[in-house]
Amino acid sequence: MKKLIKSGLFLAIFCFLWSIVFNVLGLAKTPIGQFYKEKKDTVDVMYIGSSNVYTQFISPLAYDKYGYTTYMLTSASQPFPAIEYLLKESRKYQTPKLYVIDIAKVCDKGELFNEGDIRNTIDQMKFSQNRTEALNKILDFTNILEREPEYDENGDITEEAPNKDYYTYLFNYSLYHNSWKNLTDFNFKGDIRYYKGFRFNSTSIKHEEHVYNQWFDERSELDPENKEALMSLLNYGKTNNLQLLFVIPKRVFTDDRIKRLNEAYDIIKENGYDIINFNLVDDFDINFKTDLYNSNHLNVYGAIKYTLMFSKFLNDNYELPDHRGDKNYQSWAEEYERLKLSFSDLTNKSFDSQLDIYSNYSDIDLKKVLLEN
Repeated sequence: MKKLIKSGLFLAIFCFLWSIVFNVLGLAKTPIGQFYKEKKDTVDVMYIGSSNVYTQFISPLAYDKYGYTTYMLTSASQPFPAIEYLLKESRKYQTPKLYVIDIAKVCDKGELFNEGDIRNTIDQMKFSQNRTEALNKILDFTNILEREPEYDENGDITEEAPNKDYYTYLFNYSLYHNSWKNLTDFNFKGDIRYYKGFRFNSTSIKHEEHVYNQWFDERSELDPENKEALMSLLNYGKTNNLQLLFVIPKRVFTDDRIKRLNEAYDIIKENGYDIINFNLVDDFDINFKTDLYNSNHLNVYGAIKYTLMFSKFLNDNYELPDHRGDKNYQSWAEEYERLKLSFSDLTNKSFDSQLDIYSNYSDIDLKKVLLEN
């Protein structure tokens, strides 16, 4: 028994020390890693999903307008099965009144994700049983440990084989142990491009001939692994009596993905949950000359439109508190001021003036869209 106690104590100390090293080496600087810095039980809405999430919802703006807090637990190219485990992870530290789940990746097969996509999520999570379970599920979903290099017709490698050593995923120290040699302020302060999970990007890339595809009603079966992950998430929500709201972001999807998203939409509705497809919101007008930083992601201008519209819907339809003026939430007000300064510095425009220009987006009736579809 004494040996067991000593072993348990050693493991606990190891995990604690590794979490400190992990943070300083720069592995926990994006939204998932920074999430652990939030005060316990101070997040009202947890927004989970892939890169669409951190590029389109400006959480400090929602706080300034309505007083509730939203955090984006998100990473680029996030495999869909990761969402359930991130939800579980968030519940260790926060008690959100609402979870918003972006399902853009529910139609993406595991083979589409690479090693970097896995590490974007897993490497930022604290070492725990939940992290290990998430890792095992994602590795199985992507089959990445079994992949071989891909070659073109000339025999040249077109895609390198990913790392096949399971323990480099489980204990990623082996990949980063030399990072201490190049420490900078970034390692201690985090990535200043993020504002409570929102990533600021003011770049505008013109897509003058590019238009969003017209949505249609055809359906196609989800791949079994994706459907299993979706059903597991829905069942977890029911079992734990969680309030979940699902969304499909406005972006370009192939016809095949639209069909699969329609199938996922039906499954979610059949299980008693609400879902908003922003591609069916006619008044959500994206300007292809100003509102995108690439073909599939909104820049800060598009994000202002989305946030004004969606934040009001959340405020009007869910019982969310107003924390404005509460010193325990001062960091949210500070992040909003930092955001406005960044906007002014990078665009030579006033953030408040931009809000005035887009003020009509606060009047869009998303509830009507929800009921009609």
